[in-house]
Amino acid sequence: MSIWILLLIIVGAGAIGGVVNALMTENGFVLPKEEKVDSGIIVRPGFLGNVIIGGVAAGVSWGLYGPLANKIVFPPSPVATGDTGIALATLVGAVLVGVGGARWLTNEVDKKLLRAAATKAASADHNPDAARKMASATPAGALKIARDMPHT
Repeated sequence: MSIWILLLIIVGAGAIGGVVNALMTENGFVLPKEEKVDSGIIVRPGFLGNVIIGGVAAGVSWGLYGPLANKIVFPPSPVATGDTGIALATLVGAVLVGVGGARWLTNEVDKKLLRAAATKAASADHNPDAARKMASATPAGALKIARDMPHT
């Protein structure tokens, strides 16, 4: 069986894991959407983001630690002896670095959500119940609570 077919099977299994994760979070089967805040728009990836990340993570893990990690995948057949190529582990390692960068970006989005929630809450009437709920809410949940607070 081709290495690419095997990788596709592994990615598919990881995507199923992404579906399970979506069910376990506040996202459920919510499609990607935009949250409008006073300072602009924040994009939330929804369950599709979970499916993609699950698939990519599984593919990276298999590529780094699976039985074919050292197999040269680019170019498929070296032209001359001594040519170098890209091993599967190198290729999926690059994907892992991309995922790390995307995670950093996600954290930046969460900070914007929390900053928007704090700004909204700071202009609201004193509401200890809302403050308690915000303390344990997700960033998007905190923004929703702040939006629902009565403002002066």
